[in-house]
Amino acid sequence: MTSGRGRARPSPIFEQALAPLIEPGYLRIVYGGAEIGAYAAEHRLVDEVHITGSIQAHEAIVWGPAGPERARRKATGDPPLNKPITSELGNVSPWVIVPGPYSERQLSFQAENLAASVINNASFNCVASKLVVTCRDWSDRAKFLDMVEAVLRRTPPRTAYYPGAGERYARFANSSNEEAPTNPSDGTLPWSLARDVNPDCQPHWFREESFAPVFAETALDADSPEQFLDRAVDFCNDRVWGTLGATLVVHPTTRRAAEASGQWERAIARLRYGTVGINHWSALAYAVMCTPWGGYPGGTLAEPESGIGWVHNTYMLDGVEKTVFEGPLTVWPKPLWFPMHRTAHLLAPRVVELYRQPAV
Repeated sequence: MTSGRGRARPSPIFEQALAPLIEPGYLRIVYGGAEIGAYAAEHRLVDEVHITGSIQAHEAIVWGPAGPERARRKATGDPPLNKPITSELGNVSPWVIVPGPYSERQLSFQAENLAASVINNASFNCVASKLVVTCRDWSDRAKFLDMVEAVLRRTPPRTAYYPGAGERYARFANSSNEEAPTNPSDGTLPWSLARDVNPDCQPHWFREESFAPVFAETALDADSPEQFLDRAVDFCNDRVWGTLGATLVVHPTTRRAAEASGQWERAIARLRYGTVGINHWSALAYAVMCTPWGGYPGGTLAEPESGIGWVHNTYMLDGVEKTVFEGPLTVWPKPLWFPMHRTAHLLAPRVVELYRQPAV
């Protein structure tokens, strides 16, 4: 089914928002499953293809159905879809918290910040936080995780609308000895945090994206914030799947010390992610639209990691390695995407109006 006039059903939100492009015929939105997608990708009028979804979807579109023929094509570099292909394929998105002298207010804000990155869109985001990386000897570790879980308890569960979410939830949540309903009668799944997960004993938390409202916390041993920063960078690069986005939370005092030695710049440079968010969810770089968004450079059709190429990039920058998006530890007013925001319905129209006509 394609977009157009005169349909009986209400227009989806994207058709409403993009009506100025749809009405004159510049844009068409097509609805359907794998068959429709395959038809569109292979159509002679389509010059380039951009894929968003899972690594499994990428493999099927680029190399064909699983089996000996796919293996042969990959081995010989002979994809059946012989067109320029870019992609964005998700991530086991890490949220790294560097130890520091955080105040109660800073901890509370960051707990809601982290929870929001899990709760948004019922956790069905390519960059929803799936792994919290902490320092084992951080004095506020347990307190911070308690704060995160308190936000989750106060937030009603969302409809788990994405196919297979119940089964994936059960597999991940059961690995932490929790009850995991696979067919909830109301269509929701509870938020679930598994603490102190060992990557050697439960590697799927680190190598597979659950795409369900579950996430894990793991702790690294370190004698100082500086040592933790270095070890966290290595851990995310080497043990965690994906290269799309990572979030790094750091106290100003800790950051200044790392900057003085040059360690801070080295750490940001060494992180192999297309976007690094500092003190804020890396997804915000996607939301602002103008910055490049995509997996860290180096992905190929055979080994795409989190994808190939960039989207957005309003200023058409060449040779991009990564986007670094940063802000303070706390902000006011409370961000619109925080799940416990009581006046988001009042603030959101004003933010949109500001975008439409910035103050001068």
